[in-house]
Amino acid sequence: MILLTTTDFFLLRASESSVAVLGKPSATLERSWMSDLLPSDDLLALYPLCQWLVSPPGVHLSTDQEAEHAIDTAAWSKLTQAAEGTPYPEKEIRLRRGDGTFVGVNLRMHLGSGAGLDFKSVPLPRRAGLTKR
Repeated sequence: MILLTTTDFFLLRASESSVAVLGKPSATLERSWMSDLLPSDDLLALYPLCQWLVSPPGVHLSTDQEAEHAIDTAAWSKLTQAAEGTPYPEKEIRLRRGDGTFVGVNLRMHLGSGAGLDFKSVPLPRRAGLTKR
């Protein structure tokens, strides 16, 4: 199950398995906010992880319309490749299905290499539960 989002949790693309598990059409999932899928306590728990992910020392990341268009049109194989040296924060969360029930998932975040990102030489601080591969 793959949900591709911007750095502020705006959903850009959803894999077929995401559509099947969540019971929502891709047109409903895509172009919406993760807040539509997450209980507020899970959403709040993701912000510190995302901040750490997108703000390594000496690196500033942002998403713009050009990047969003590139994500819209790129092949899944390219989009699912992690940037070299990216951290992999993980968190157990619940996602809201189309019928209103929740499904528990292990959310694993990383920055994709589609934009040419490379963090291999960037020193990342050690944090409990966060790993760099």
